[in-house]
Amino acid sequence: MSKLGAVCAAMICAVWMLGSPALAQKVTAGDRALIEARIDILDRALASGDFAASLDVTPPALRAALASRLGVTEAEMRTLLAEAMAPMMADVTFVSYKMDVPGAAIHTTPTGGRPYLMIPTTTVMDVKDVGRIRVRTETLAIEEAGDWYLIRVQEAAQVTILREVYPEFADVQFAEGVTERVP
Repeated sequence: MSKLGAVCAAMICAVWMLGSPALAQKVTAGDRALIEARIDILDRALASGDFAASLDVTPPALRAALASRLGVTEAEMRTLLAEAMAPMMADVTFVSYKMDVPGAAIHTTPTGGRPYLMIPTTTVMDVKDVGRIRVRTETLAIEEAGDWYLIRVQEAAQVTILREVYPEFADVQFAEGVTERVP
């Protein structure tokens, strides 16, 4: 292989592995504003304890798949979520919640070329009988039908349904979160 051929092959491999820079640039300031608006919805839901409203940050196709998997309507799923979360979160107080959109890494899926962001996320909570804990994770932001949505991807079940609804994420690896006690 010629030197030029080797350089071209290396560039093609880099674009395939890292995503196309041209596609990554499709995440505009307007896109980031839409992501920030979703974060505001989530912030209000967490602050008010309205866990059903937290579904509003999830993409419509993913919400529909979750409801279908549960064998309920989306409205019924919201009610079930609120009923399930209330007792679990009764002993939890959110101290702080931060998504670092400016620090988010922009990627594209290896197949399909879908741009997405991995947003560094830090949550600090006081948990009764446990103390203060900090959870550092990344939140996936994707575009669907002209708007941006947020998806948790730290648990296997979350990643499984994400990949069922959006097969272009089949080969994307997500970092595990870190949970630690803090003073």
